Amino acid sequence: MSIVDENIINIKGCLCIPIKSTGDVSIPEYDNTVILYCDGDTSGIKYKNNLGKVSLSSVFGSEFKNISNNGESETNNKNSYDTSLTLTTDDLPSGTYKISWYYNWYCDDTKTEINVKIDVDDTDIIHTHVERNSKRQTTYPIESGFIDIQLTTGVKNIKLKFKSSTSKDVLLSNKRLEIFRII
Repeated sequence: MSIVDENIINIKGCLCIPIKSTGDVSIPEYDNTVILYCDGDTSGIKYKNNLGKVSLSSVFGSEFKNISNNGESETNNKNSYDTSLTLTTDDLPSGTYKISWYYNWYCDDTKTEINVKIDVDDTDIIHTHVERNSKRQTTYPIESGFIDIQLTTGVKNIKLKFKSSTSKDVLLSNKRLEIFRII
């Protein structure tokens, strides 16, 4: 898809001209052109064209998958990351995806840091979080976020991993990962 000018969009070799209207609209004929317009109630896109039947579809929200685990994961491993949660996708088509995460974290010792990372296929790190409980709070603070990322075709493993900066325990709970396609 490319923008020809601010009002004309080229989709797979067909020029698409969006028209916003309320009520009946007179649509001119153009060669190899699809005219997209909304009739005011936004109940759907209508089209007029001289190319035959046109299929209109969107990939936004497709390929949705999520995983959650409310239990606690605990580690005192300071040498390598332990995997707390893994989201394995189906065979995805290439495209742009939104990956979201949420978790609570806790460490009791004020000198110990929790180190968290989220990666795709053990290589592409999409989130890092390093923090310590400097005030010795007894609550479990929340960490959440999202990223829009270009992914290639294939099955993907999105992993939430964590480790301790010392040999003291750190915890994760209420863990969630989610992915869906946006473009």
